Amino acid sequence: MMGQFCRQMQFFLKKMAEGIELSIVIPNFNSGILLDHTLKSIFSKETSLLFEVLIMDNLSRDNPLVYINKYPKDAINFFSSEDSGIYDAMNKGIGLASGTWLMFLGAGDKLLLDQINIAVQSENSEFDLVYGNVIVSKSNKLYDGSFNLMKLLYKNISHQAIIYKSSVFNKIGMYDLHYKIWADYLMNLEIFFNKKMNKKYLELVFCTFQGEGISDQKKDFRFSNRKKYIYLKLLMKYLSWSNFCVVCVYFFNLFITKLKSAK
Repeated sequence: MMGQFCRQMQFFLKKMAEGIELSIVIPNFNSGILLDHTLKSIFSKETSLLFEVLIMDNLSRDNPLVYINKYPKDAINFFSSEDSGIYDAMNKGIGLASGTWLMFLGAGDKLLLDQINIAVQSENSEFDLVYGNVIVSKSNKLYDGSFNLMKLLYKNISHQAIIYKSSVFNKIGMYDLHYKIWADYLMNLEIFFNKKMNKKYLELVFCTFQGEGISDQKKDFRFSNRKKYIYLKLLMKYLSWSNFCVVCVYFFNLFITKLKSAK
């Protein structure tokens, strides 16, 4: 325990002086060679972007250091401790990250770092969230363009398509661990409801990924069962005429859909 604490303190002192632009947080648990695929995509090309990779490992038994040690040691920070799931690992990564921007990848995702380099340029410094697209490699389909609040009420932005200003997590808080699969959805809803949060869409592809991850294989029943309540709670928290209209239209459409299905 003391060794882990000392390592974290050394990590903080080192990063304070480096001016990191981007922190890439990768939760990992027995991912095997998929982790290698992700790291290879990050380090395969030279870039002027100052970045760090934080691998938040849940006591994997498949020796992830076999892959990690193939890449520059000064750019990768490996932390292995028990966690309660993906979002717990992501929260720990947020606490350790020193970058101006943060993004989250899963093992197996392939990052297009040159596109990210464009996204973090100074002209985007006023934004809290910058997002683009991803390609689902299995179907070779692009997902999913520009979002507004109405679109977000129906489906989420892929977390691989988003970079967050680190200050977002100070303003809004960490991922809610009550939601094991869609906590990032809740985070994005909070940002889009909040008119003080500046969002920007870029017509770029940030990442390719296989799909069939946990969010594709399982449903977050807690989130699904509370979805209407979540929307109303966020509306009351960030009450505005535009938010009110969007939520009213959503519930009206839901009502019409139920009427049609009942016939």
